[in-house]
Amino acid sequence: MFAQSLGLAVVTAAQRDGSSPPEVCARLGVDGSLLGRPDARLPHAELCRCWRTLASGDEAFGLRAAILVDSAPQTLVEYALATAGDVRSMLRAFVRLQRLLHDASAHQLEEGPAQATLRFGLEPGYSLPEVIWDYLAATLVLRLRRMVEGSMTPVEVWLPRARFEDEARAQDVFRAPIRYERPHAAVRLPRALLDARLTTTDATLHALLAEQLERALGLPEGGRRVLPRAEEDVLVLVRRELRTSLPRGDATLAAAARALGTSARSLQRRLAERGTGFHAIVEEVRRALAEELLASHRATVTEAAFAVGFADVAAFTRAFRRWNGVPPGEWSRSLGARA
Repeated sequence: MFAQSLGLAVVTAAQRDGSSPPEVCARLGVDGSLLGRPDARLPHAELCRCWRTLASGDEAFGLRAAILVDSAPQTLVEYALATAGDVRSMLRAFVRLQRLLHDASAHQLEEGPAQATLRFGLEPGYSLPEVIWDYLAATLVLRLRRMVEGSMTPVEVWLPRARFEDEARAQDVFRAPIRYERPHAAVRLPRALLDARLTTTDATLHALLAEQLERALGLPEGGRRVLPRAEEDVLVLVRRELRTSLPRGDATLAAAARALGTSARSLQRRLAERGTGFHAIVEEVRRALAEELLASHRATVTEAAFAVGFADVAAFTRAFRRWNGVPPGEWSRSLGARA
């Protein structure tokens, strides 16, 4: 984990307490010189210890940190996201960037028929203090509110934490229903928002910033991985076609290519240029649709299985367990119990 995450926590605590960053570092027992080095890394466990210590007794610490970031001058990271094109491209760039900043990052953007979900997560074996999940969700909402023209209101926000004793600050930040004690942090948005253009879109600048950012992150020569370019229509069109063809059991590359007026080979090539493949998108759309149906209780497990193109419930259950770690019925019931 890059030490800039430690710097954010230190500055937030210093501002809250009326002290200086060096004083906070001394209290934590960490080397303050790490904060001034953009390539400095910090062990995951040490970062968690620092955030947990600084947030002790302050349930709003993660929200404070998000508000601080939102009001501060934009960093290279912020500029890279702000110029990405539309909201979908920005969220995909955010997911990609987090994987560069933290090797165990496992955030996901999931698209359903009516809603899209940015699900925050880490690879198995890693965990974060609740305060950091608060920070991530709040930062995303504030960033979108600043970058998108007009009003931007989430459908709802999921947090793993217990309910805030004082919800006023959280409501001011999220301006949406907050679901507590959820299995992961997430922000749900109207799906139509993904196509909204950002106010600072600049594809050329985004490409330059992405390259500069990856150099700053110290990726090895020959291992440079470019952040996603602005979203192109091919991904949108394939996802849209799959939502129609999955229930018909006709979610094949050949059928999708015909629907898009191109050849299967050309479609494969265009998807490969976007860093993905047809089968990966099928899996993505299947999962998003299944979770949307089950979360809203609009379909039984059997109905959901056939609606997303599985020939039998057993195959669907195996796939759903692979996606979420539990069978679909148990997953749906757990959501109902927490609602």
